[in-house]
Amino acid sequence: PLWVPDGYMLIDIRSSSAQEVFLNYSDGASSVTIQEVPAATQPKTSGMNPRLVRIGAKEFLVSETEEGWGLLHRSGDRVYLFQGDLAEDELVRMAQSLEAIR
Repeated sequence: PLWVPDGYMLIDIRSSSAQEVFLNYSDGASSVTIQEVPAATQPKTSGMNPRLVRIGAKEFLVSETEEGWGLLHRSGDRVYLFQGDLAEDELVRMAQSLEAIR
């Protein structure tokens, strides 16, 4: 993402396959993991009370998790799954900043 909360740094990148990537960001106390996969894999958020958040034409599926929040965002042929103990609005802002890259 082009935007991350103040103090957050990319601490790890790993790939479990040629098309699946995991990015881990942390500020030393809190963290967020972004999983990027092809849209055809249909990942699901692991959380409670899922709800759809719309900002303009963009949709984000947000849910509560044991660690904090989960967010699922589809963009073109990719799906991004955010999970971590960031505030919901910060996860949405991170996901929105991916659009500027595409």
